[in-house]
Amino acid sequence: IWVTRAGEAPAPWDDPAGQPERLAAMETLFACTTRATRRFNHAFVVNGGASYCVCVPCWPEVDAMERVMSNESLGTHEYPTECGMPPVEFRKLEKLMSRAIGGREHLYVFLFATDPASQGQGLGGVGMRAALRVADARGIPTSLETMTDKNRKIYEHYGFRVVAQIEVPECADPWYGMIREPPAEATTVTVNAPLHA
Repeated sequence: IWVTRAGEAPAPWDDPAGQPERLAAMETLFACTTRATRRFNHAFVVNGGASYCVCVPCWPEVDAMERVMSNESLGTHEYPTECGMPPVEFRKLEKLMSRAIGGREHLYVFLFATDPASQGQGLGGVGMRAALRVADARGIPTSLETMTDKNRKIYEHYGFRVVAQIEVPECADPWYGMIREPPAEATTVTVNAPLHA
């Protein structure tokens, strides 16, 4: 299911249940998160919106993650409380990830998705590689969370490794916190603007 809200980006929710209330809430959540992160200029949109890699820069001159997740920001961007997010388990995983990052500057992959009709064409890879180039240019790690083994394997392909894992009741797979360190040969440079996909 790839839903679109008027004037907003498509929402990549593959939800077999297809419950109208859930789809509406997830559509609103996608619109909220893309609006909240767009201002940090680290959203890599591929092929007219067929794939997204939306990132949040977490370094001193930006300190974006705090601003994205603040109550003020979530209220400004109409965070849909009917989604029930973020769940307690996500907060637990977030704390484990924070310990693994250890206060280092990093690029956080907030959302990575491809329209199901466009999957298998390498579009997601274009967006992810653009994001990783930004992190590598700064010589910093990239972090993300995922809630499926299928996605964990995809991220491992890009060099991410599991640094945190929690079991969540009613979920088939564990939830994972993953980090990708920059390559040893990466040269650190100051990046004032993201590379565009």
